[in-house]
Formats: sequence, structure tokens, C-alpha cells
Amino acid sequence: MKLFQSYELLETSKLSHQLNSWSLAVFIALLVGASVLVDLCQISVVHFAFMQDVLCFFGGYLAITLAHEGVHGGFFKLFAPKQKVVFRRKRGLSYATSPGSYFSKRQYGLITLAPFLLLTLTGVCFLALVGAYFWAGLLLITHTASCVGDFYWLSLVLRGPKNAMVKDTVTGLALYLPVEK
Repeated sequence: MKLFQSYELLETSKLSHQLNSWSLAVFIALLVGASVLVDLCQISVVHFAFMQDVLCFFGGYLAITLAHEGVHGGFFKLFAPKQKVVFRRKRGLSYATSPGSYFSKRQYGLITLAPFLLLTLTGVCFLALVGAYFWAGLLLITHTASCVGDFYWLSLVLRGPKNAMVKDTVTGLALYLPVEK
């Protein structure tokens, strides 16, 4: 295979800062949207005492971050069962990687989107079935905004050539093309 394009997310502080800015913008937009929705639909939001809300949010954030990266790791294993999966934290970002593993664009797209889809759906079901707890709604908004990096990754993969293979690296990804014989 021949290298088409390589992307290094975790080695580029400018890109990391840009993604954090986009994440903040998404967070603010979702927070405003949720506030309007709560008012329009007259949803009763359940608040605990302030410290209970804070503790539930931060405990939930730790749990959802671990679950998010665990879902990535599970999908890496689903598509490359013999490959190693590594969990790391760098530049304030938690991430899962399967260095040196190759995936089709479809597989890598699923690996990238799975945590957003599964955890967002779970969060929405929780809010609908159990009640609109303030900390849980804020947690769902925070998780969705934190998926900006995954959406960026997906956009890079989708823009690549149709027949490209995706190689996961410790700090990014690379797109490879089959060599014509």
C-alpha cells in the first residue's frame, strides 16, 4: 500500500486548541438549545442540592469518558481482534488507539462514531425514562460537545479516496491506497 495522507492530531497543538474551541462552541449552542427546549416543552428539571449535582456531574463525566474510550476500544477489537488497543491521555484529551492496525473507511467510521451514537442514545433514554436530572442533561451536552474530535476524524476519513485504507497510529491516522500492479 502507498501512503496517501497522514494526520497527526495529538502532535499539533494548534489543531488541539481549535478542536477545543469548536467543542466549547458546540457546548454553548447545545446548552442554549436545551434551555429553550426545556422552556418550550415545560419540562420539569430535577435538581439535587448543589454539591450533589456537582458530584453527580463529575462522577458521571469520569464514567462517560471511560465508557466512551471503552466503546472505541471495543470496536477496534471487533474489527481487528488480534491487534493491541491502548488507552492514553495527552494534551487534555483521552483517547483509544490501535497503533498499526488497518481498517476500511467504513470500519473506521463506525469506530469513530460508535461512542457518540451509543452513549448519546443511552443518555437520551435515561433522561426520558428516569427524569430530566440537571446533572445528567449537562453531562449529555458535555459528552456530545466532547465528540468534536471524533467528528473531525470522521471528516478526514470521509474526504479520503473511496478505496483508501485507514491505518491507526499512536498520535493520529494515515490513509493508504492500494498499489496498482
